[in-house]
Amino acid sequence: MNKLLPIASALLISSFASSAIADDNYQGHRVGIGYSWTQLSSISNSDYRLSTDYGDGIKVEYGYDFNRIVGLNVSYAQNNEDWYFGKLDGSNFQIDSDIGYAFLLNGFDIKPYGAIGLSRINEKFTYNSGASDKSSETSLALGTGVRMGFDFGLYADLRANIVLTEHVDTEQYSFTVGYRF
Repeated sequence: MNKLLPIASALLISSFASSAIADDNYQGHRVGIGYSWTQLSSISNSDYRLSTDYGDGIKVEYGYDFNRIVGLNVSYAQNNEDWYFGKLDGSNFQIDSDIGYAFLLNGFDIKPYGAIGLSRINEKFTYNSGASDKSSETSLALGTGVRMGFDFGLYADLRANIVLTEHVDTEQYSFTVGYRF
């Protein structure tokens, strides 16, 4: 996983360099809030394989569009889940670059995109007995999504991410609504 961090950094830097050649009329900040849900895609070792729901919660995000092609995103999402043997409290802080193209239509735009960045996942599991476990990890995050914005500033974003952690891959989905200014 440590070999992927320099690659992700190089891709982020190169995506910002491409902003110099794209149209600058699409620049601006955006702030949104929404709903996120998380799943573990698999837990594997020699004894078992499991895929499970890993909670849902609120997501807040800030973004900046450099142009119609490249944007920067910073987000925080929490996920909570109650199981019969305990409770999970998790959070995800992510910074990434989205790369796509915003198609300008009559009164709105739509931007399908891919994203690459880094994600910091923190989780605390509290067992019914009162014992607890904590873990944190920073990993590569890959995503895809589509963002629709209206000329008067409102936008909606539907997104899917996969965070490639050391022991398990985490799938995160979100829907946010916000304002672009």
